[in-house]
Amino acid sequence: MSNFLNNLLCQSKRLAITGAVVLLTAPFAAKADTASTTMAVTALVLKVCVVAATPMVFGNYTATNSTPTDATSTIVVTCTNGTTYDVDLDAGLAKFERGMELATELKAHLSSVENRVEKIRQKFSGAAAATTQPEIPSEPEPAGDQTDLFGA
Repeated sequence: MSNFLNNLLCQSKRLAITGAVVLLTAPFAAKADTASTTMAVTALVLKVCVVAATPMVFGNYTATNSTPTDATSTIVVTCTNGTTYDVDLDAGLAKFERGMELATELKAHLSSVENRVEKIRQKFSGAAAATTQPEIPSEPEPAGDQTDLFGA
């Protein structure tokens, strides 16, 4: 063999051996030492509450009914740990109580009006039976396209 081929063959063997050594030692070369330490970590947890309530449905209610209608609702308050809270229904209760007072006043007023209407009805139904009222003739309708005051 010529020197050129002999040198080439030797170099190929050396490259193959060097490559094999590199491949065998590569995983070990990537290994590093480990070290540990402590690190301070802080976080500020804000005080937060979430309030949810189911609807309070009273259904149909007649204003002249003297029996109260009951209904229920569920209120759920979820807060971050350590957060104190109060559920205060007084403001809504005061408005509800005022609404009930107004409803009672309106009921009494409606009863008074109904009594007056009934007295008027009795007065005129008795007078109508005693006398015969003359029939008022209706006015003839004007010719042409007429529109009432409201444009109908």
